[in-house]
Amino acid sequence: MHGLCLVACLLIVGLYVWLARRYRETPHRVALERWVGLGCLATWLGNTAFWMWPSWFAWEQALPLHYCNLANVFGAIAVLTRRRLFQALIYFWALALCIWAFLTPTVRMGPLHAQFWIFWLYHLFILLAVAHVLVADQFRPEGRDLRHVMVFTAIYTGVLIVVDYLGGWNYGFVGPSKPESTTLIDALGPYPLRLLWIVLLAAVALSLCYLPWYAARAWRRRRNAP
Repeated sequence: MHGLCLVACLLIVGLYVWLARRYRETPHRVALERWVGLGCLATWLGNTAFWMWPSWFAWEQALPLHYCNLANVFGAIAVLTRRRLFQALIYFWALALCIWAFLTPTVRMGPLHAQFWIFWLYHLFILLAVAHVLVADQFRPEGRDLRHVMVFTAIYTGVLIVVDYLGGWNYGFVGPSKPESTTLIDALGPYPLRLLWIVLLAAVALSLCYLPWYAARAWRRRRNAP
């Protein structure tokens, strides 16, 4: 089932990339923007409402504090307003942080349960937002974008560490507990030492997301040098 979901998400993102390329310079671009931007907001609202529902509500999982929760909001802002900070946030967060939801999903329900569809849909729209800012908006990250995202991420992670410690929760996977499903957290040792490895791995992952663009610019400068 995990493999089928990954294939389906990749096919949908691939189709959207094709549409974004084809209609980038046409009036249909506005329709694509609205579909992705409002889709990010709709899936965020659906996910939040589901976990806030009394039957499912639990303080340790219902609050929309995970990185992926914020990524949906950032994706909507990036697509609908084209603000550079949010374009950078959705790019770096999606490919460095939210990607783990696809590699090691924490949803434990099958397709007969609403939780399954909510999980995969709101993560799918994160990827669609990234595809839009890269293809339709031609966003290309620069060094200043990486610095801004790292500062923002460090501040937000610090807030989550305090919130998780006080509540005994695990929002952002930086708390004392661990998900019931197997994730990368299981290989990082006990709390609180694993926080050091999480921060270091996140910094490396964010930097790697910028490396191809830095290398491409360096190569173009060398090629154009007299």
